[in-house]
Amino acid sequence: MDAVKAHHDAIREKVEGFTGRLLDLKKFMVRCESQGVEAWLLDVDSAMDIRIVRDYVRFLRQELMPHAQGEERALYPRVDRLLGDSGLFVRSMVMDHEAIRRYVEMLSMQAGLERHDFEQVLRAVVELRALLTMHLAKEEELMLPFLEVRLSEAEQEALLAEIHGEPSHA
Repeated sequence: MDAVKAHHDAIREKVEGFTGRLLDLKKFMVRCESQGVEAWLLDVDSAMDIRIVRDYVRFLRQELMPHAQGEERALYPRVDRLLGDSGLFVRSMVMDHEAIRRYVEMLSMQAGLERHDFEQVLRAVVELRALLTMHLAKEEELMLPFLEVRLSEAEQEALLAEIHGEPSHA
């Protein structure tokens, strides 16, 4: 399960990077406004922030969401079977994914606009970071240790392959 943790670390790093860039831009904009910087210069910053948001949406759509889909397809059903309970834990994880999808859709919509609501985008990016942080912690602190005890090395490797859409050989 070290591969999952490494992938989660890469996700966290990218999420922190995009969030940090937007927060830094916000600080810069506030500083400019407080010093009476011309409005046209802030429009240049607006063009810069939309590029950051578009890059972030690309990452979310091309890397994060396929990972979530792989978990829903392979990991969560396996955990559900092993737990043999009411499915509440797995359902809560799927609910996290549904909330993440809503953030991705909202950010995608904002990224497609010529002029977007920077404050709304920034709030969504910060909220999404918090949701992802909590979700990854639940996987790493609850789900992965559970699987490490219940699955052999070969079963773990096969499960990881399934998550990433590769054929299983176990």
